Amino acid sequence: MRFSEILVLMIISGVVLSNPLVDFFSEIAGMRDYHIVVEMVFHVRDPETWEFLTPDPSITFEVAVRNMEDFYFKIREPEIFSGVEFAYSSSTGRLYSGFEGNYTMDVYNMPKSFVVDLVRGMMDSLREPLFSVNYKENDGEYVFSFEYTPMMLFIIKRLRIEPIKMKIVLSGNSAEPKELIFIGGEDEWVKMKFLKFEYGKPVDEFFKIVQGS
Repeated sequence: MRFSEILVLMIISGVVLSNPLVDFFSEIAGMRDYHIVVEMVFHVRDPETWEFLTPDPSITFEVAVRNMEDFYFKIREPEIFSGVEFAYSSSTGRLYSGFEGNYTMDVYNMPKSFVVDLVRGMMDSLREPLFSVNYKENDGEYVFSFEYTPMMLFIIKRLRIEPIKMKIVLSGNSAEPKELIFIGGEDEWVKMKFLKFEYGKPVDEFFKIVQGS
């Protein structure tokens, strides 16, 4: 079973989703090539002053996946890290890391089934639904709010773990992801803005630095 198909089953097994999100995951099921650009914004407090950091720290990065086996990652922002990139080829077991055209190579034999086995393990751990979901349309967008079920909330509190809420925002026109938001305690959150989310298109250009790819 392909990773994207397992992801669909994992999500549906935990929550009952409304049509736009189901349609999106159904569309990407079976896709093996992805190109994604994300801006991740952190709204967090300074641990010493307990004041929110200003401006919100952020990082922008680019990810490409080829045939669900080869992976590429590049940092775009902040400027001090801009250009740092990594590329992994599963066929050669080579992991390339580089900056401004200078690369080093390490041998890293990650089993091809690693990601799939990881997701399967997560699925096996699901004995009760993890989340309940609320859905609404807002200004031409689909907004899905995920909250822990009472059983999971009870377990989390017993473990003294801070509950986290999650929101997924889809474009009303294309039903593709725009934002993924994780909300922690006391108004702290992390927002992932999808500046680009493409799938099913060639991504070979990102793997030129991987020899034998």
